[in-house]
Amino acid sequence: MVKVNDTEHNSHQIRVLLDSASQSNFVSGGLCDKLKLKKTPVAMNVIGIGQGTINISHKVMLTFYSCCNNYKGTISCLVVPQISSALPTHTFNRNAIEIPPNIKLSDPSFNELRPIDVLLGAGIFWSLLSVGQVKVNQLILQKSKLGWLISGELVNQRFINDQTRASFLSLNELNHKLERFWQVEEFTSNNHILTNDEEYCEDYFRKTTTRDEAGKFIVKIPFKTSVHSELGNSYDVALARLKNLERRFETNPVFKENYIKFMQEY
Repeated sequence: MVKVNDTEHNSHQIRVLLDSASQSNFVSGGLCDKLKLKKTPVAMNVIGIGQGTINISHKVMLTFYSCCNNYKGTISCLVVPQISSALPTHTFNRNAIEIPPNIKLSDPSFNELRPIDVLLGAGIFWSLLSVGQVKVNQLILQKSKLGWLISGELVNQRFINDQTRASFLSLNELNHKLERFWQVEEFTSNNHILTNDEEYCEDYFRKTTTRDEAGKFIVKIPFKTSVHSELGNSYDVALARLKNLERRFETNPVFKENYIKFMQEY
């Protein structure tokens, strides 16, 4: 159990799940909306149990506080619709577990069925643990910066049902990017037959491309010689416009001077 604040500085107590196998931290979309956290767009996939995949589109920064001491932590969380079903699988009598009276649990109501709002992954999991551990039957009480944590299996038949919760989340973003990189960089050989023009260009490039003393490549551009018929009468039109421009230069020296300056800058 930890405390978080919304944008209006109102404090809320939420239940978190610690998962040493998760590669990232997660927060439910419902809590993000409740706290009005600022979302940052991301694009990645998360793989869970059974290779199930969830598309992640946002992340947030979340600051939380211990309910037992002055510890404060700030983490980056990926936003998911739901962390897990409510835990434990059902409410049971806390008195059935003999917890030493000097131990202050981070979540005193751990025996009550309640939703999980945040999952803390391996990046912060181990840094939260402190020296101190107590074993009570099949349960482990672990001291942490959030207070004492409780984990383990209830072997009493009264507490057993057919539901099990498991959390293991890994990021698929790196694998996806590597796969895309291989696809882009992959050399694909094809049997494309070059046209006469393409063969001429390749041959022209091999024969005329050189390198100067500074190491720069000098590349000549080939010109097609059989395109005059496709140009139409553009030569006559261009020549007429040039002569018209020269006549204007003769009658308007200022225009000529500005034109020359512009062309030099261009």
